[in-house]
Amino acid sequence: MRRSSLSVWFAIIAVASALIVGSALFSQYVLDMAPCGLCLRQRLGHYVAIPLAFVASVLWTRSGGHSRVVGFVLGLAIVLALSLSLYWAGFHIGVEQKWWPGLDSCGGGGDTSGVTLEQWMNPDLGAPQYVPCDQPTVIFQWFFGGLSMASAHVLVLAPLTLLSAWVTLTAVRSK
Repeated sequence: MRRSSLSVWFAIIAVASALIVGSALFSQYVLDMAPCGLCLRQRLGHYVAIPLAFVASVLWTRSGGHSRVVGFVLGLAIVLALSLSLYWAGFHIGVEQKWWPGLDSCGGGGDTSGVTLEQWMNPDLGAPQYVPCDQPTVIFQWFFGGLSMASAHVLVLAPLTLLSAWVTLTAVRSK
């Protein structure tokens, strides 16, 4: 592989991660879909990976692909950051599926099945002050009967995390 192409791969990782966060922010601020605590935690790794991947892309280009330390250190940090987001997304799926309890901060310990839609829409009627993590926000209703946003995040984030690991290993092996 040409050394300059690794710079492009680092940039692709940054752009893909930015698109993922951008879609979450679009859902939150334009579509008015309030995120739960686990949704917010899923974004944390992207907030780290985006600038690191752009820096890695620029530094890899400027060094002419000779800085294996840059590729390793920044690449490893990107892999770890995206793995953290992947962990939270997978944990979120488990909470949605009732495989395990969620965090106390987002209703993971309590049963929210008795809360009516009117209560969620009007907090004065007794709705919890948090967005429950155990109630999936279903998107793509046509896909396997509905796909939660956490599940969709795992589907796009798992390959991105693997790609970042491959780019990191390739950067370390470059000559």
